[in-house]
Amino acid sequence: FFRLMTTLILLLTFAGFYGLYNTSSRAELGKGRFDVWLQGLAFLKPAGVMLLIAGLLLTVLYKGLAAGILYWFIILTTVASLIIILCPLKIINYKTVALVFVGIVIAENLIL
Repeated sequence: FFRLMTTLILLLTFAGFYGLYNTSSRAELGKGRFDVWLQGLAFLKPAGVMLLIAGLLLTVLYKGLAAGILYWFIILTTVASLIIILCPLKIINYKTVALVFVGIVIAENLIL
């Protein structure tokens, strides 16, 4: 379980921030079926916050209190920057996200 902890933290943080990004009224949102479905969900904002908190809690459990909070903020900053930069360019969709996370799981298992 601890082998895939970093990937799980990344996935939870990405999903939480992407959910909050899709509830924004100022962002340029996608027009795909998945994005339109996400934008119509009423519980997406609380779910996004809960996913971010779950990622933070897992990071604190995995790395310790101070290092976990710092590590999570670095992950959140990186993920948020990528989402804000790549979503208006229509690069982020469920296929690319799945491909990236499969690559991360493979790299994490080969390196660790």
